[in-house]
Amino acid sequence: MNESKESLSQIHLANDRGQTAVVVELCKKHLLNFPKHGLAWLSYGMAQVELARYAEAEKAIKTAMTLCPPRALPSVCAQMGHLFQAKGELKQAASWYRKALSRNPTDATWHIFLASNTFKRGLLKQAEMYYRRALKCSEGCLDEAYFNLGGILLGRRNYSEAIKCYEEALKIDPKYTIAKERLDDAKLALLLKNS
Repeated sequence: MNESKESLSQIHLANDRGQTAVVVELCKKHLLNFPKHGLAWLSYGMAQVELARYAEAEKAIKTAMTLCPPRALPSVCAQMGHLFQAKGELKQAASWYRKALSRNPTDATWHIFLASNTFKRGLLKQAEMYYRRALKCSEGCLDEAYFNLGGILLGRRNYSEAIKCYEEALKIDPKYTIAKERLDDAKLALLLKNS
């Protein structure tokens, strides 16, 4: 394995372990040797967001945007959205999620990020629309789209539809523990509502 791949492997391993400070240090070392490596800049920026070092994060993510291959740009845009969401700038975050979505509309992930953002802003009808659009996608975290749509339906007391959503999420991921808990909650709520 060459030096760049080994270094990136260490960064990914530290990230998987939740070792944010280690990711920062590994990225700094990697970028000294490979300063034009866009995905390393992105990893560095994401770690800085976790540490609430927003100015450094924004600079790193902007650098990643100029260096990453086009196929990675939806992820870079989404990370910029996460940065603004972490800062509490939800409208700015939404614009970045829309940019990610425009670059790859067939991936449910970008619809889900936008739906979650609109949900946090109290725009429940829009959030539901984005979750439903996510379910029409050919790739991405469809189990998460079903789960989150189920949450909106629970809030509207539409327990029967929420139950269907949680069941679909569990078909995709039978180990989705919180979906099983929500399914049980929706079933019990439906019984109480109808009694």
